[in-house]
Amino acid sequence: MFIDYEPGDIFLVPGDSTLIVQVDIDDTNYQIDSLQFEGEIADICQYLQHKYTRFQQTQIRSTRNLVDATDLSIFSSKLDSMAAKELAFLAEQEVFSTLPEWFVNFEKTDILYQKAYLKRSNAYNRDLPESYHDRIPFNNDAAMFSYYYYLYLTAYINEVGQLPPNGPAISDPNYAPYHQKQMALADSLLEGGAHDVFMTRSIFNILQKEKLDLAASLLDEYEGRFSSKKYARFLKMQLKIRKENELSWSYANFLARFS
Repeated sequence: MFIDYEPGDIFLVPGDSTLIVQVDIDDTNYQIDSLQFEGEIADICQYLQHKYTRFQQTQIRSTRNLVDATDLSIFSSKLDSMAAKELAFLAEQEVFSTLPEWFVNFEKTDILYQKAYLKRSNAYNRDLPESYHDRIPFNNDAAMFSYYYYLYLTAYINEVGQLPPNGPAISDPNYAPYHQKQMALADSLLEGGAHDVFMTRSIFNILQKEKLDLAASLLDEYEGRFSSKKYARFLKMQLKIRKENELSWSYANFLARFS
């Protein structure tokens, strides 16, 4: 959220309509005098605002991506230090505020898996001692809603399978083999909710690239491996919508050509 070009983080929950943001502006210099939140997630937004102020308006997670990874030992040490500061601040806020437990867990896993992901992705294909990498759970249903958890899983799986870290372009003939191997490894390594969400994300991303045949074949192969059927139902619905749209577009194109 930007107020007079000043950025600030807010946390939004789907379906919540209780959040109110109240801004007081100092009339003498037109600077933000105070920023208050009301609603069910007000404490979370207040925490993010305090965090923003505490670290001198520097977004720690963004800064991590700018850390020089040339010397990996220094890089690793800096990441550890940044994450420790974030976790200490979170613990401090947890004691003195009413942050819900689910958000505290979410924030912890986001911090830890982003750090682990940046270490692993920057060390790709380098011969390093195992102590360089963070000791962090691979199968972790508690991290299911962390974006960085899935980046970490992808980096780990690609390393195990000796796959390129970023994957081939959709026009590359290796596009399908890359995803087939990655999915096979994920299916053998992951369990429970983490397995289901990773597989769903992967197939859905392929659908968004309009590779419908590849997505359909992967869904057919792994549908029976989902522990929760809601993910397979979601993917089937998305595949059906895209196939119907593809047929509608082809038919409209046909009519336009011969009209």
